[in-house]
Amino acid sequence: MKNKYLIILFLLILFFNCEDKKGDSIAYVEDSHLTRKKLQKIVPESKKIGSIDENYLNSIVSDWVQNEILFKEAKKNHFDEDKTIKYKVDKYFKNLVTQEYVNFYIHSKTKISEDKLRKYYRNNKNLFKRNNETVLAKHFFNENYEIAKNTKLVLSSRNEKKINNLLKNHEYDVQYVESGNCIKKFQELIFNGQNKQVYGPIVTDFGYHVIKVDKRYNKGSIKKFSEVRDEIGKKLAQKSSHKQYIHLLDSLKNKYYWKINKNKLNRILGEL
Repeated sequence: MKNKYLIILFLLILFFNCEDKKGDSIAYVEDSHLTRKKLQKIVPESKKIGSIDENYLNSIVSDWVQNEILFKEAKKNHFDEDKTIKYKVDKYFKNLVTQEYVNFYIHSKTKISEDKLRKYYRNNKNLFKRNNETVLAKHFFNENYEIAKNTKLVLSSRNEKKINNLLKNHEYDVQYVESGNCIKKFQELIFNGQNKQVYGPIVTDFGYHVIKVDKRYNKGSIKKFSEVRDEIGKKLAQKSSHKQYIHLLDSLKNKYYWKINKNKLNRILGEL
């Protein structure tokens, strides 16, 4: 009798847990549930910066539902037992684990000092010539025309207090803008128009832009070290990574017992 009540209690707990799970799920297909944590893992890292478009999020959830339905139907037809698929899964898993380990090893061993970065820059300055005229500019954006107009007025003034207050309290980007690599309206104003410091409000489909040019660089001038530091770092890290990878393989080949049977391999080659 006691065992009977325990079984009933267990089934009730299981039932209510399932009900709670369904209620908390964003979506579900029978016993498969899309929770908030799962959804966060599905959304690409690049999309997690800033707000996510509602339509994009709905499409992700819809895709999850469709894939779950198809997967369940495939399992019913025993496609999950297919040996070829199991081999592909095993191969993918091994490659994924291997790549993660290699990345971890290389990252832990690859350290490029500031002296090496600067030395490379000094010895290879010709690689960093500007292909086009370039400006260093502050870029302000707003959806409100009046705010954008006021931003331009403040930046055009000589009132340092107002300008500093604007820079402190408003978001803006500082970026290098290259002639030929910017939108047409920016190109016409900044490079083909009058040589001014402040431009705008420039109207686009997204809103209003104000550009403050802090410095101009002629075609053929050498980029500053600060401009190309990350680029140099990537180049040197890539070279170092290749060396570290070769070193890792050589050391592991000496650690593990391994052999390739050439005779068998040649026989198979002949049969193919």
